[in-house]
Amino acid sequence: MVAGEVRSLAHRSAEAAKSIKSLIDVTSHNVSQGVMVVADAEKNMQEIVSGSGLVSQLMDEISTSTSEQDKGIAQITLALSDLESVTQSNVAMVDELLESSAVMKNQVVELQARTRNFRLARDGAPAPVAQVISPPAHA
Repeated sequence: MVAGEVRSLAHRSAEAAKSIKSLIDVTSHNVSQGVMVVADAEKNMQEIVSGSGLVSQLMDEISTSTSEQDKGIAQITLALSDLESVTQSNVAMVDELLESSAVMKNQVVELQARTRNFRLARDGAPAPVAQVISPPAHA
């Protein structure tokens, strides 16, 4: 009977050893997979860090471009202000020219009216102007 128990015990020990070896193999496989997952995670983290550096650089470039655009818009605003000032000055000059031309037109009309009776002789000398006879004064 002791021999049967020893064999049974040896058999259970062999089974336990097989089970332990199987558990060790599964654990080893799991550890290997874990190492690969950690390696992939490290690679992804490095890509994220690299990408964030690129995003930071792009943000700096956008900031610089925005600043340059702001300066350009300020220059355009100043130029538009100058154009508005020149336009207002031109409007004032046109108004003055209109007034001057109206005055000049009136002067031309008046000069034509005053010179309507003048005649030149064919040789360029002034022709005698008919004298206006004043009506006699009533005494």
